[in-house]
Amino acid sequence: MGVVILWITILSSCINRNHESSFNNIKRGEIEFLDTIHHFDIIHKDNPIDSFDFKFVNTGESLLAVIDAKTSCNCTKIHFSREPIQPGDTSYIRVIYDGKGRNSEFFAKTVIVYTSASKEFVRLHINGQIQ
Repeated sequence: MGVVILWITILSSCINRNHESSFNNIKRGEIEFLDTIHHFDIIHKDNPIDSFDFKFVNTGESLLAVIDAKTSCNCTKIHFSREPIQPGDTSYIRVIYDGKGRNSEFFAKTVIVYTSASKEFVRLHINGQIQ
């Protein structure tokens, strides 16, 4: 019985290693942002909405897809294409800050971007002053 368990353990570890190495060898799209931080300077309370396009390039050898993006606040919205990006092509994630109803204050917000690239996620940052 002990020999059977030993063989099952050895075989399953070999199978797991083969899957892991196969997964690591898959060609993927890779993402490289031109900027990951944007400073809005002053946003006036009479027109408290502004946006910035965070541009990125697929620097990998395969298609790249933006899977999801999460914001740190309801005052921040995001728009991005769900279409795959070809190797070498450029796209963007638009981050919109809406300061309606906010007092004069400094703000700093974060957007977490999930893609099909090998990086787990990318953080984008915006900040500025409402006056």
